[in-house]
Amino acid sequence: MTNKPRPVARSNPRGFSMLVAVGMMGIVTLAVLATSAMFTHQAKRTRLTQQQAQQRQLEIAKVLLGDESEQIKLPQ
Repeated sequence: MTNKPRPVARSNPRGFSMLVAVGMMGIVTLAVLATSAMFTHQAKRTRLTQQQAQQRQLEIAKVLLGDESEQIKLPQ
């Protein structure tokens, strides 16, 4: 038995490229999910801000039109 070094197994370049492709798709997927979450959060904030502004406008209109039933009663 001779002490020859064993030949080094060659790596599979196709397998490595597939691994890289899967990793890149994972990164792209995470980026899309993060962007979607950001847009959803921004839409909710915008909708809430619009609702609050509309509520303030209704309260101002009630005060200006003199709707006594809806005005805030101040303690005396």
